[in-house]
Amino acid sequence: MAKLCKFPLTKQSRTSEWRQDQVPGKSELPLRACPACFIYGHNSVVTQRAARHAVAISNNVDIKEPVKIEELPAVTTLSDGYNVSSIICNQRSDNKTPFAFVGMTDIHSYELVQSYSHRLHIPFIATTGYRRCNDNRFRYDLLMNPSYIPAVLDFVQFYGWKQIFYLYNSGEGFVKLIDMYDLMAENKKYNFKVIPKHISDFNVSYDILHEADRMNEPCQEKIFFIDLKSKEDTNIILRQIIETGMNRVGYNYIIGGLEIDTYDLSLFYHGGANISGFKIIKDEESLYHIFLEKWYIPNAQEDSRGIPPLTVEGVLIADGIALLTTSLQLLWNDTNTKEKMFQSRRCHFYNPDNTIGIRCDSNPLNPFSRGPMLMQKLKQTKVEGLSGHVSFNEFGQRTNYSLSVYSLRHRAPLKKGDKPFVMCKNTTEPCPQYEGFLIDLLAGLQELVKFNYTIVPRPKNDSSYGKKNESGGWTGLIGELVNEHADLALAPMTILEDRQKAVFFTKPFMKTGLSLMLKRPDKRKPGIFSFKDPLGMDVWICILFGFLSVSVIIFLIGRFSPYEWKHNSVDGPSEDFGFLNSCWSSLGALMQQGSEIFPNSVSGRCAESAWWFFTLILISSYTANLAAFLTIENLDFPIDSVDKLAKQSDVKYGIIRNGASEAFFNNSPVTVHKRMRDDMINLYPDVNVDNAKEGWEKVKDSKGKYAFIIEGAMNDYYNQRKPCTTVRVGNLINHITYGIATRKGLAINEELNLAVLTLKERGDIIKLKSKWWLQKGQCGDKSKDKSKTQPMSLSNVSGMFHILIGGLVIAMVTAVIEYVIHGRQQKNKYTVTTKINGTKKTNTEQKNNWRRAEVKTEDLLGELEPLNSFQNTNENRHYNTTSPANLITINGADGIPTGTLI
Repeated sequence: MAKLCKFPLTKQSRTSEWRQDQVPGKSELPLRACPACFIYGHNSVVTQRAARHAVAISNNVDIKEPVKIEELPAVTTLSDGYNVSSIICNQRSDNKTPFAFVGMTDIHSYELVQSYSHRLHIPFIATTGYRRCNDNRFRYDLLMNPSYIPAVLDFVQFYGWKQIFYLYNSGEGFVKLIDMYDLMAENKKYNFKVIPKHISDFNVSYDILHEADRMNEPCQEKIFFIDLKSKEDTNIILRQIIETGMNRVGYNYIIGGLEIDTYDLSLFYHGGANISGFKIIKDEESLYHIFLEKWYIPNAQEDSRGIPPLTVEGVLIADGIALLTTSLQLLWNDTNTKEKMFQSRRCHFYNPDNTIGIRCDSNPLNPFSRGPMLMQKLKQTKVEGLSGHVSFNEFGQRTNYSLSVYSLRHRAPLKKGDKPFVMCKNTTEPCPQYEGFLIDLLAGLQELVKFNYTIVPRPKNDSSYGKKNESGGWTGLIGELVNEHADLALAPMTILEDRQKAVFFTKPFMKTGLSLMLKRPDKRKPGIFSFKDPLGMDVWICILFGFLSVSVIIFLIGRFSPYEWKHNSVDGPSEDFGFLNSCWSSLGALMQQGSEIFPNSVSGRCAESAWWFFTLILISSYTANLAAFLTIENLDFPIDSVDKLAKQSDVKYGIIRNGASEAFFNNSPVTVHKRMRDDMINLYPDVNVDNAKEGWEKVKDSKGKYAFIIEGAMNDYYNQRKPCTTVRVGNLINHITYGIATRKGLAINEELNLAVLTLKERGDIIKLKSKWWLQKGQCGDKSKDKSKTQPMSLSNVSGMFHILIGGLVIAMVTAVIEYVIHGRQQKNKYTVTTKINGTKKTNTEQKNNWRRAEVKTEDLLGELEPLNSFQNTNENRHYNTTSPANLITINGADGIPTGTLI
């Protein structure tokens, strides 16, 4: 929908961050909790939630503010006057006197609350209900919900309509009808006729619509003002309008209320009817977004998925609370009113008769003594809220407010046929239907902004986007917008400073820049040592170092770990894992072939496992990268930048005439660009072309002797066209953006801005670009040709080296542990003592002795006395000791278990 008017808001300190964990600081003045009675109707969850949020935000705006709001909620049936009266008169719970009433009413209870407020002198801030425009009988009520009847009358008068039909179905609608008649009688500028139509039953509303339709002339415009009591009733009438065929051109509908943006009008998009309405929420302002961020934060009892959207009623009650808080604070800051307004005893505010609360049954009735002072300040206070400027006149009527007008209307975009942005679906003339990137983008914008359009093609002989002529006028598409021949231009149009001054540009929908298009060169032939290309030189060096490190560590483990000491003999440990064998085992694993020897110890297996895992990842990575080197073309471009292009004379280059490319070279202060511009004018006068397709064909036929400087998006598109012989090289020369151009003052300009941002955030524009550049391309994805395949550097494979190092460290630590544990086990297993010449002597002299030794029994004067595990053995006869390798073994001849000495 198109916003026809909007008004700026002034940000105030009330936009500060809402901190739920604030606590009062030290202040000379005590905090004052001023009670306020909040009246809600049933099914008012959003309004109650908005009030709680607004009270919390107002109470936490500034910790130095001593005045806070205390909410006294009450839920009732608003149409029941007795219940509403009971709520007002029974506000004595907890001995609290309400400073004001805030909340909801309807046509049945509004005047009742007006009377009580006027008699009790307690201000009433109403968020719903309706008050006659000229009703000045009561002075203690403030209606946050302004009347839109004057706006409707001005809207009808603006378009010069002579007759409108007013559809209503409630008592409030009848009161509004009286207001319309009164305002039209007071102001003679309203020279049109209002025909009321009361809808008592939706079953007969079809007849009412047909009757109203027949009352006008066949070709006369028909205007309907639909003002029903609820949004659901309005949706029923809108569906009936479509069913009766009254949604075509010539029908105009004005929707009552202040939330036109919440209606689903998608069924009216293509019918031709104009639908208008009003909106009071200023959702484009930062104040609204700050409140909305807090709104969608769930509390402990809520689910974030079940939080309802913020409504007009919620916005108005939040603004009413902000007005009340600001007024109380101003009274506190004023020394003349501070004591009178906030004097209390024991934290209670007493009435003049020393009572607390409201006494409706007292005789005489004692009004609230602080009410006149507070009411006067409420009428004098001005705040900026979620609904815009909030202020009131002496009669409590809201003044200086603004309503945004939204309309669902026809627009006529102008298109320029640049592939793939805008194309004709077939070759017939005139083109019956268009397609392309911008056509899809326009459809997405229409879905968000709600407008209709008609595409008007540009003449074939006018292919320029727009250039300022000597007389100050504009040519091309910009000229069409400036001269108001069109509302919107569909083309890949670059946002330039001069163009921005002449027309309105939306936020950029695509970023690109000038780039080089060249003929695709021949494929480079592989070299003799191209097998080493998949890995960088640093990786090869690290692999060699890792191979040697693993071999050395396995060799050391074989010599160090006792579990590798097999087939022992007098010659010492076996030579299975000598240095050469260790190197051979590591090489076999690296070549994925293996070897005949394998470690037995845990430490050796840890080292081998780490090396095997390393070789597995290494070979897999090498194979994959080698396949990429063999399949991907590595193109050698003689020219890969603008600097190289400007320095040579063999390859000519050109641009599109009268476009953004020409403007860039004409205005660029860079020396290289100036030289290129002079060369294109003087040396190569025939190199510039009229459009992108002509430049692309020139590159194809040039055999590498022509470079076309074109915007990157167009470059990518034509490189996807057969015969696929052109390619984009180098980086962007500059950075430019494409935007949708509209004429200045168009109602939907700001809406289009927000819609473009929405499409970008949702990723829709990226999907559209993929659709029209890649999915519909003829050459496949050539993005891999933009850069050569690179060898894997150490940073790409550092992980497997880390794992290898970790495995080797674990293996070394395990080997040390194995050695220590084995040594302790062998030392504690047998310790044999002998008595020689009557003296006990521990047999440890043979430790680490490689020669064979025997202990003869005849040399012993006494019996062997075993210790440790052989304490129960009394005799040890005929024992021999042998020492293969570095161990000493004691063999028993009488069946006693063999022992080992270290």
